This record gives sequence, C-alpha cells and structure tokens, in this order.
Amino acid sequence: MRGLKRQKQTVYWSKVTEILDGTEMHDASEEIYEHILCSICPVNLSKAGLIYDVAENNIKDRIRDWVVSRPETGFLFPVFNDRSTDIHGTLYFNKNIKNIHPDFIENVLGAPIPRIPGNEINVFLDFIMDNFEGNTTFNFAESLVESLQEVREQKKDSPEMVTVSCDEMEQIFGYCGAPDEKLSDFKENWEMYFSNEPVALDNIHNSKTAKIVTPDATICIQPDKIALIELKEINGVPSLVIPVNGELKINGMEVELK
Repeated sequence: MRGLKRQKQTVYWSKVTEILDGTEMHDASEEIYEHILCSICPVNLSKAGLIYDVAENNIKDRIRDWVVSRPETGFLFPVFNDRSTDIHGTLYFNKNIKNIHPDFIENVLGAPIPRIPGNEINVFLDFIMDNFEGNTTFNFAESLVESLQEVREQKKDSPEMVTVSCDEMEQIFGYCGAPDEKLSDFKENWEMYFSNEPVALDNIHNSKTAKIVTPDATICIQPDKIALIELKEINGVPSLVIPVNGELKINGMEVELK
C-alpha cells in the first residue's frame, strides 16, 4: 500500500490478491479475485487543544498533526458479481450524494455520471413538463401519485429494488389521462431522458408523503390517501377541500366540528 499526499488529500491504493490460511472451503471458487481498491481521503489538521506536560509541570498547546480522515470517494475495480470477477463494472463510493465529483467519474473512471435520487426526480419532472405541458391538471398529478403507489404495493414482495420500466410508465401516463397524441412518441422521448432504462421507484416517488404546495400553505398526506383531497371553486377561487372524518386537531388542540 502506498500513500500520496497532494493538496491536502491522500490517495490510498492497494492491489489485493489471494491470502492462504489453510482453511478449506468446499463452496469456494477456484478463481482468485484480484482487484484494486482506491480511497481518496481528505487530510486535515487535528483540532487545537491543550495538554499537560508532566516533565515540565506545565500546560501548553498540543502539537497539531495532519490527520487522514474517512474516505471522501473511491472505487473498487473490477467488481465481484456472481462469485466471479466482472471486468465490465466498477464499484464507486462517494460520501456526499450532493457532490458526486463528476470530474473524477468522467476523467478517472471513464464512465457516464450515474443517476442519483436527487437528480433523477428532477429529470422525471423535466420529462413531464417538457412533454405534457398543458395536461398536468390536478387530477393528472393525483392519479400519478396513486399509480406509482400502486406499483409499489404490487412489487413490495420483490427481493430486488423496485423499478418502473418505460412500458409501465407509458401505461401509467395513459391511465392518468395523458392524451393519445402526447403518448405517440412516449418511448422515444423517455429514451432521451432515461436511456430507455428502468427507473428506481424510490428515486421518483416518495412512499411516505405526498406534498401539495401553494403560495400560502403546504399539505402533506400519505400517498394512498391523496384521493381524499379535491380541487373545487369556492367563491370563484380554486380551493383544496379535505373531508374531516372523525377528530380534527390543530397544534395538538382538539377542534370541535360545528
């Protein structure tokens, strides 16, 4: 293992090969998994402080050292899939999802920037507004939330991450009321935004809360209950109506329904 310190960062890399300890494993593979593990770690000065010097019987400043922090980013190549070496993939680690170091991904790993939850929901919203502008009514948005929640319920027993394919999304948008002329080029348009790959449902749909935002208020409701909210015109003003079945509380105070 070597260490290289530049611009207050340390790059550690190691090449790991077979380790023989005499243990017999009946289900072990005959293949030796050789890989490179690289960690890029910030290097910072330790915190300032005081120490007691026994020899001098005196309290003085503690010597500040350069300390290697936990990895900021790193990668494992090649990946280990199905108990075998897979040279077609790299396992990438990044500490902060808001800063995935795109320059490192493109210039060092030579790979396209992966989609992450924070980005994928924005891409999904861009796809909707760019291709269904003028059709995103309240009923459309409400049906979309309900439909994605139903997909989650249908696939909740799946051992793998729940995803939604292009064909499934086309059916969902049709069910939500998107006009046929908007759906005629759905697959081509979807490919422009998502490369015709399945989308992780968690990246585009919040399973716990559906949030409705107006200039004056924010309403949070469970996705499977969003159909309770209606959009009606009251005194000439579009208004949200929520039925109250049972008790009503405001800041913990029970309100009488009269």
